[in-house]
Amino acid sequence: MIPRQIGRFEIREQIGKGGMGEVLLGYDLILSRLVALKLIRQERRFDTEAKARFLREARTLSKLDHPGICRIYDYIENPNADLLVLEYIEGVTFKQVKASSIDFPTKLDYLIQVADILAAAHGAQIVHRDLKPDNLMLQNDGRIKILDFGLACHELESEPRTDKPAKPAVSNISNGSSHDLGSGSHTTAGSLVGTLDYMSPEQARGEVADSASDMYAFGILAQELLSAQRAYSPSTSLPTKILKVGRADTRAIHETAPHLNVQLRRLIEELTDVAPEKRPNAAQCATRFRDFVQKPQRMRRRYLWTVAVTLLILCVALFAALFHRSPAVLSMEDEQPRVAILPFQCDLSEEEFAWVPLGMPEIVRQNLQRQVSVDTISIADIKKTTAGQQNGKMATNDLNRITELLGTDLLVTGRISRKDPGFLIHASFYKKTKLLGEELLRGNDLVAMSEMLSTRLAHRFQVDTKEKARPGILSHDKFVNSVYAVGLHIFLTEGPKPAQPYFQICLQRDPSFLWARHYAAKIAYRLGDYQNARTLNQETLEGARKAEDTELVGQSLWQLGKIANANGDYNRADILFLEALDLFRKENNARGLGRGYYYMGHSNYSRGNMDQAAKFFKNAWQLQKEGGNMIDLARTANFMGLVAMANGFYEEAETHFLEARVLFSNIGETNFETLTLGNLGLTSMEKGDLVKAQEYLSQALEITQAAGDRRNELIIRLNLGKVWLTRGQLNQAESEYEALLGLTKELGDQETQALAYASLAEVALERKEAEKALSFIDQAQALDSYVKDHFQTWIVRGQSLVALGRHGEAVQALRRAKTQAGQAWKTEWETLLKEADKHAATKSRVSERS
Repeated sequence: MIPRQIGRFEIREQIGKGGMGEVLLGYDLILSRLVALKLIRQERRFDTEAKARFLREARTLSKLDHPGICRIYDYIENPNADLLVLEYIEGVTFKQVKASSIDFPTKLDYLIQVADILAAAHGAQIVHRDLKPDNLMLQNDGRIKILDFGLACHELESEPRTDKPAKPAVSNISNGSSHDLGSGSHTTAGSLVGTLDYMSPEQARGEVADSASDMYAFGILAQELLSAQRAYSPSTSLPTKILKVGRADTRAIHETAPHLNVQLRRLIEELTDVAPEKRPNAAQCATRFRDFVQKPQRMRRRYLWTVAVTLLILCVALFAALFHRSPAVLSMEDEQPRVAILPFQCDLSEEEFAWVPLGMPEIVRQNLQRQVSVDTISIADIKKTTAGQQNGKMATNDLNRITELLGTDLLVTGRISRKDPGFLIHASFYKKTKLLGEELLRGNDLVAMSEMLSTRLAHRFQVDTKEKARPGILSHDKFVNSVYAVGLHIFLTEGPKPAQPYFQICLQRDPSFLWARHYAAKIAYRLGDYQNARTLNQETLEGARKAEDTELVGQSLWQLGKIANANGDYNRADILFLEALDLFRKENNARGLGRGYYYMGHSNYSRGNMDQAAKFFKNAWQLQKEGGNMIDLARTANFMGLVAMANGFYEEAETHFLEARVLFSNIGETNFETLTLGNLGLTSMEKGDLVKAQEYLSQALEITQAAGDRRNELIIRLNLGKVWLTRGQLNQAESEYEALLGLTKELGDQETQALAYASLAEVALERKEAEKALSFIDQAQALDSYVKDHFQTWIVRGQSLVALGRHGEAVQALRRAKTQAGQAWKTEWETLLKEADKHAATKSRVSERS
């Protein structure tokens, strides 16, 4: 309810309202003038963020004195309401003005005025950050004022631009004036602020906004005013608009305004350039626009015809008309059938639907997993088996091959087409190539339709449903769901770094969105940011336990275990992996168990427990082979080869590696095929074929670098350095190990960093630089317990000490190495130990005599 009076101000009416505040028309009883009173909405009065924005606007306006900027008269705090007392401006916003009704000279006049105002603000180092039609007030006399400096900031307070992944800090963002400016154009202060249609690419990526960002928004406003058309098509969906804004992919000015002067078009193109440094500043724009004015005096119109625009809020409820009779039940022989939801075929050619083939099936899968006891395969694994298919189109032989590779009981295919006024999903269910049933679903929200399809699919299974209803995996915020779907697509097609901002935006708007947090954690791990990955995974784990999301609990435990493993905390890794194993054993999830045994094998391999590693990998292999899971089977075969090689069984190792390479090749998993190339190179080295080993490893390194796979690059560089060292090419070996060392420090991988130091010690020892070698070994053993206790580390230490004449210490190091090496102990090391022992004894006798 609007109060009749606040302090000395008589309230006449409400003239504006947003998500954070409201604006009232007031009358100052003391000064006898109309004023605009801006208040924080009652429910947000004690919101520190709202308060900070309110104060920021007051301070910003107090620094600006320009006829084109709304003046501030006072800032008042009282028990009932904090308020800004502002100049009351009569007129209409640019949003209410129909551009086609304005003549060309007047349009130029308006643009010159806005450019002059921005020049004044930027001259005071104030950046508006939310320039849009709503914030431009056209007065009845033709003068323009810029409103709402609530998001403005001082440019010197902005951080410099950086190439580091953006970390958006936004909880609310509007999808442009064409959709919801009337009700949702308010934004929250942060590094990603503003209205989407007028947002600069750098803001959309979550980077710092500066004066160049204002100029981009001005360029969009100028384009729309001069062309009388939107810079982004009004029919553009939200996911596509996010992508388009991020790369400044607007409708070309020469298409929307073909008759516009070429110099004007060039100016618009410069203003809307994706590179901020290429955009002209406000003063330059004002000068260039003035050059187009034919008459020295500005043309004024006595009357401004306005068109009342009815605000259309797009809150159209999803409807789903199902074109089928009672659905046929999908009867599966297994208690927990394995389901693969394949990439969807998308008949929608527009770029805005590029996310559909991979994003939709993954959302369906995640929701299905929450509803019934089925074993679903992630789209990331499925994508590897369908790399050759275009746009989700599947032939009969494709279905057979995918069934064999994934070991699935059921395949789900989908086709998306347009069905006015919305879309149509045609889903089909196959057991190998036999069609078991179909679903037809119509609606106008593809993300929500994905969720509904998972429910329809769940109803068809004759398997146990979850004991109690659980909420779906999606957010309650439709905008967030659209961003999440695009993020999945980017993650699967372009990799972790380009996808990172999408999941960060999801979490800023909906911190409870667990699957978005899971992907943010996964990306942090892939980028080597283990500390952030650990925090995000721990938060996901806690939330998943409360939500009883078994799959997400297991995924979080695996990820936390892998992080612990990478940091050398093997006991912690074991605890996490064993907890995950127990979880999947209770769920009777054979695929989860197989992966659990694989991780346990990996953990034991990392610390040198080869016998235990071999047992875990064997258990994983049996489960994966029984289930026909070729993807996991290939990974296990690769590690079985590594264990065999560590035990000196090189022929067995080569057999496993060749098997893994064939499996990875069939699946289309380039990264892992590259890894087996590296392992084949290492096996060739152990067999004495160093030339072949170098060829394998060099090929593997080239492919890995091209793919940006930094974690596999670590392993390949380590092995390639070993080949150079064995061949006696010490400069090449040192260069490889130094590059490896730099990469491990960047990624925070202490285990591999320790191995790099130990390898550099070997190079130094070959160069007779014993002191340097010993220093490297000290650093290696201080970093990682596995490297510290490994027998080869103690051998290098012993060799260095012998070279330095410190035979007593050398004997201790070599004896420890012998104890730990077991059957791997070589005759040459035994000879070195005896000689060191002899020298130590001699030195001891000499010392006793003296």
